[in-house]
Amino acid sequence: MKNRHIAVLRCGGIGDLIQTIPALKNLRIENPEAVITFISGKSAAEALVNCPYIDKLHTFSDSTIYTGTSFQKAKETYRISQMLKGVKTCYVLHKDKRWAIPAMLAGVPDIKSISLISSEKPRAERYSKLLCGNAGNTEYHFFPSEEPYVIDAPYIAIAPGGARNAKNDDKCRRWSGYEELIRDLLDKTNQKIILLGLENDKIGINDKRINDMCGKTSLSDAYHIINNANIFIGNDSGLLHLACCTSTFKIGIFTSTDPAKVLGEQKNTATLRSSLSCSPCEKDGKYSTDCQIQCRESITSDEVFSLVYERLEC
Repeated sequence: MKNRHIAVLRCGGIGDLIQTIPALKNLRIENPEAVITFISGKSAAEALVNCPYIDKLHTFSDSTIYTGTSFQKAKETYRISQMLKGVKTCYVLHKDKRWAIPAMLAGVPDIKSISLISSEKPRAERYSKLLCGNAGNTEYHFFPSEEPYVIDAPYIAIAPGGARNAKNDDKCRRWSGYEELIRDLLDKTNQKIILLGLENDKIGINDKRINDMCGKTSLSDAYHIINNANIFIGNDSGLLHLACCTSTFKIGIFTSTDPAKVLGEQKNTATLRSSLSCSPCEKDGKYSTDCQIQCRESITSDEVFSLVYERLEC
């Protein structure tokens, strides 16, 4: 429909927003003349800055929504509602029904929620089914904004942290074996190691073959670094989803989440998951609290290294 105004509301981490891009592409194909607005928390909006399938990107303070006072949350909710004025259809990519409140306040006549779609499907497929009525093509994409960040090869890119956003800090998703793995890589291969992530994702190993870029890159920088790597290794995190936008071979380490639900089928990707009977324990973004998060240690460094070695020998 010509000039129909559509909005998509999703607050989350980098990976959450990257997973919406295939659905946005499908939505644009089905609505070539519509005005499509995406509304997101500020903390992860970089993932969509150059997305060609949306016309407008509006942001709000996700930290206020999750950690502010009741008055601050109400004020920010009202601010989101003002971004939705004139919208005819709003897709709310949250199961929590409270996320529909801004659209209700704005008087949006057609509000559609992800809660209507089975959570057994991969997230990117669920998003596309809500926005377009079918899964369509769920291949990942990212649109970097800067010149390629060049580092001399050969190297392996590793993201040892992640699983943090404005709402959660999910320690149970961060595998504990990176230091041992990195020592093995330094001892048994000729690869350099590039570390990616936030400032507090640093690893306590000093070696001339390690380039610690934690806290020093934009998302576009990280994309280019991963795209030129021989291998990427990371947890269930935003950078793993970013890596899935590249042709680089990826190893995803899943401790408390299910790779089938998180990633679905991704090209050139190997996954390792915990063998513990309690894993995966994640359900709708919540995790078991009645444990010592042994899943972080249930995957061995040897298991990861064997995949690396097999790939390097190809």
